[in-house]
Amino acid sequence: MMTRCGVQLLVARGISSSPRLSQRINQMESEIVRMFHPPIRQSEEAIATIVPRYTYSMRVLDERFIRILKIFKWGPDAEKALEVLMLRVDHWLVREVMKTDVGVNVKMQFFRWATKRRNYEHDTSTYMALIHCLEVVEQYGEMWKMIQEMVRDPICVVTPTELSDVVRKLGNAKMVSKAIAISYHIKTRKCQPTAQAYNSMIIMLMHEGQYEKVHQLYNEMSTEGHCFPDTMTYSALIFAFCKLGRRDSAIQLLNEMKEIDSNCNCNFDLILEQWVIFRGKDGRPGCVQNTCAHRACPLHLGSVNEGRIQCPYHGWEYSTDGKCEKMPSTKMLNVRIQSLPCFEQEGMIWIWPGDDPPKATIPSLLPPSGFIVHAEIVMELPVEHVLLLDNLLDLAHAPFTHTSTFAKGLECSKFGEVLNTCIWAPRVLNEDLRLVLG
Repeated sequence: MMTRCGVQLLVARGISSSPRLSQRINQMESEIVRMFHPPIRQSEEAIATIVPRYTYSMRVLDERFIRILKIFKWGPDAEKALEVLMLRVDHWLVREVMKTDVGVNVKMQFFRWATKRRNYEHDTSTYMALIHCLEVVEQYGEMWKMIQEMVRDPICVVTPTELSDVVRKLGNAKMVSKAIAISYHIKTRKCQPTAQAYNSMIIMLMHEGQYEKVHQLYNEMSTEGHCFPDTMTYSALIFAFCKLGRRDSAIQLLNEMKEIDSNCNCNFDLILEQWVIFRGKDGRPGCVQNTCAHRACPLHLGSVNEGRIQCPYHGWEYSTDGKCEKMPSTKMLNVRIQSLPCFEQEGMIWIWPGDDPPKATIPSLLPPSGFIVHAEIVMELPVEHVLLLDNLLDLAHAPFTHTSTFAKGLECSKFGEVLNTCIWAPRVLNEDLRLVLG
């Protein structure tokens, strides 16, 4: 009888019928879990019984539980393992299970099981963790169901950052109408979209060629009053107006963007430090440390007033050279934060992080006389910039990597000619390369 049950369980779980695995399956549930416990020396037994499994300072998902999930999937064995290993079912555990490399179906079963646990309710972080897993394996139908469930759940508070992420995921899945609908639904839950959230929707509509809706979103963004277009918003709008043939509107927005640009800032990381760029009274860009010398508040959270960036905490204001020129709550002191040399050329801002003054001049990125830029593509990619530049400059990989797209049927020797030629070639070297060089 035991053998027959073991065979049935073996078939249901799809495990190899080797004698060793069959023997394991025939064990009791408690023995299956005990199988993953390392042997404890006798001198350690007393200590092992009183030391808690986790401390509040750090929690690590037990590898034995992950192994059980991989072998037995989700079911009574894994549920028993939770009890034996004393794993507390909370938001942290659910998020950690979503990070493991077990199948997405196992993750969904565990997610549903956790939903039915007493004194436990999913929050936005656990929903977003599962939604990300479904996006990775392109189960877009299930992903859409989970997004709807999250939005309907009164426990879940969707922030503007999560709204932006949801819109981006639906846009990648070509669910544009659903993304717009869910964004309006989330807004009724008193979630005020930020410029980043609006930009996610605008970029999604741009990719789909829905330029009229881009303009509608801009009008909505401008009238709501709690967030304002930034440089990315204006760039997308100008492109949309050009596509619609409304060049006067595009020029008007360009002038508006230049006016607003003087009162905004941009923060970034460089060599493990935080910096912020803004324009001074003369309109030239400056780069200073993104930390107020008073109480270490991030300066990019403040505003730019008369060419000085103002700390949002106590109102200290810094010029582009890092000197504090205003201290509303105390007498004026000689305070200065670190600054970096900053240059603007051909619409790009360059930062010099070296100790000595830069000696080399900045090279021009414009085409030489007689050459025309036929197209410009603006894309935002979640990748480190050095890796991206290295890939785009490496033409030799195209005939081996992009065999089903633009490099299909091209010989390696033709790309070798490109590598040995000036980047601004006066003509296309071969008709087959016309799509590559543009």
